Amino acid sequence: MSSPLDLIVAWHDAVRDQDLEAVAALVHPDVTVGGPKGSGHGVELMTEWVQNSGIVLEIGSFLQRGLTFVIAQEATWPDPDAGTGRTQPVSVASVFVVLGARISKVLRFDDVDAALAASGFRGDS
Repeated sequence: MSSPLDLIVAWHDAVRDQDLEAVAALVHPDVTVGGPKGSGHGVELMTEWVQNSGIVLEIGSFLQRGLTFVIAQEATWPDPDAGTGRTQPVSVASVFVVLGARISKVLRFDDVDAALAASGFRGDS
């Protein structure tokens, strides 16, 4: 990857495509994963979350400080009532931290304000 942002974009592409091998290759072996349903560590937890949730995250805007990013996203999930369809997009945000050439942390939040607060960006000048 040529930059930390390229790495994060590649992760979003791999999640969208349900490419679990690519997701695993893009994250640190002890990646921290967190969201509304809990948190934990490890590649296996990350790939299980991607596979079981069926989530697709489209990147909107982002804020970067060093190797920490807050990414505003539009999320969709498989819609059980629509067969092969997806839910309407929901605005969410995630904090990504890059360590070396891999993503070491992905924390999903219900909104940008919560992600900014968790990242420590809130109140920074």
